[in-house]
Amino acid sequence: ALAAGGDKSRAQSVRDVMAANGGESRSLDEIASLALADATIAGTPTAAAPLVGIADELVRAGRRLWAGRLLLARGTILRRAGERAEARRSLRSAAQIFDQIGALAWVERVNDELRASGVKVRSGWSEPLTGAELRVANAVADGLTNREVASLLFLSPKTVEFHLGRVYQKLGLRSRTQLAKQVHSGAIGGETG
Repeated sequence: ALAAGGDKSRAQSVRDVMAANGGESRSLDEIASLALADATIAGTPTAAAPLVGIADELVRAGRRLWAGRLLLARGTILRRAGERAEARRSLRSAAQIFDQIGALAWVERVNDELRASGVKVRSGWSEPLTGAELRVANAVADGLTNREVASLLFLSPKTVEFHLGRVYQKLGLRSRTQLAKQVHSGAIGGETG
């Protein structure tokens, strides 16, 4: 935060204290903190390069919020350096992570960066699905027609149509095929009761 605010000398001092207190063996969180500090203080694409590998390790370790934060920082640094295409890739990866874990405030930060890089971002992009929408999405992804979904879930076909339209709108989808891919890839929650 200090480096982002322009106080790089104080940020470097805090980073040095963190490094000195870490000892010989560092946790993955400590490694991520130091890498984030180094990249933010330097503010160069070269300094931001290691963030991708560390983010991958964090995802494997189940530390997705940290991974998203590193990818967001990398995207911000690249955007400011004029490397917009690579910045967008990093920012979209961060947005996907944040969206999957429901970190909506972080999604908004990424969206701000994407807008700054020239991408048009829909508002409400990360609005979560309701339970009814999720049940309809799962049933449709399994190949059922609207009438079959209505019968299965004790709804009217018009209600299924309404929920399905909301699912498409919230997720930015246009077809049942796209919906099925999202559900089966795990990007949308699993079965609900």
